[in-house]
Amino acid sequence: MSKNRARPSRVTAFQLFAIIVRGVIGVGILGLARVVTEEAKQDGWISILGAGAVLAVGMVAFTALCNRYPHKTILEIVEHILGKWIGKCMGILFTGSFVFGSALLVRYFAEVMATWFLHETPFWVIMLTAMMMVVYISHKGMSCLIRFNELIFMILLPTILVFFIGMPYVRMFNIMPIGGAGAGAMIKSIRPALFALGGYEVLFFLNPYIDSRKNVGKACVGAVAFITFFYSAIVFLQIGFFGHEELQFLIFTVMKYLRSFEIGVFGRLDLLFIFVWSFVIISTLSIHYFLVGFTIGETFTIPDQKRKMLYIILAPVMVGLAYIPPDVQMVVEFAGILGVVKFILWFIAPLILFVLSLLLERKGDTSEAPKDFM
Repeated sequence: MSKNRARPSRVTAFQLFAIIVRGVIGVGILGLARVVTEEAKQDGWISILGAGAVLAVGMVAFTALCNRYPHKTILEIVEHILGKWIGKCMGILFTGSFVFGSALLVRYFAEVMATWFLHETPFWVIMLTAMMMVVYISHKGMSCLIRFNELIFMILLPTILVFFIGMPYVRMFNIMPIGGAGAGAMIKSIRPALFALGGYEVLFFLNPYIDSRKNVGKACVGAVAFITFFYSAIVFLQIGFFGHEELQFLIFTVMKYLRSFEIGVFGRLDLLFIFVWSFVIISTLSIHYFLVGFTIGETFTIPDQKRKMLYIILAPVMVGLAYIPPDVQMVVEFAGILGVVKFILWFIAPLILFVLSLLLERKGDTSEAPKDFM
């Protein structure tokens, strides 16, 4: 990583909070209500609270791991604990998860835009347009990426209020009885809810660039709490409005929910949401795509300047991979499989690393200065 910058840039606690929130809130929001109510029925919103609690506990361990190695990325931590070759293999696995994650994101983006906005526009035009923006952001480096996501987070905040316009129309008989689905069903729904909360892995790559470590834990757990309560609230509203049975027949449940309302000059709320969501998904895609180049560069020791060419070269590859699923249903199924893989890589594996770091008593050098952005 380049250290030849005249003006060092570091990640503040607020930027860390914002980019974790931005990394998580994206595609998962569109069909989350359908996924969690499949097993937990009217108690799907409770399963999300349970998933958030599990992730918060995991996040405490993740921040503890990062604080033990305050100037290393996850790739460097793996190499430090398990050795160079295992580190390289994990780097390839991490890269693969970001490559296929980026491809699914750009395909999901095209599906939503073609369904709700650009009915006559070919998929490849939508995907290439999205990738042009993402390549530009990624090419500019981590500093641009963080500031862009910070801006999108500020735009997202007031948009969240739009969801609560449906509160007067919630039918409490769709929610009752609370806990009626049973503890077993709610626990089963925690797993898909955890998959929807993926995206926090950006923490492991921002770790060496964090300015002050005092508030790292608060920022990370605070981000998880914010996302959990937001997701739980919108699922509660959708269950109360539609009922869990009707949600099973909808793919984009959020869009159907918002389409039911209009407000003043904005007209249909689903169109307002999709406009904001398009920027949200571009920022989520920019995180994943940047990490594709970052993990390839770190794994194969590619200089910073050559890494920038990767973003241009890999763009057509992402579009090609995005065409593999034949329809939107397969996109959803592929996303479910990828969710399992990412859960193993970004939840189970870091917990194992944290335990191994304690058992082997291997700790990073805390005397180094924080790294500057690429």
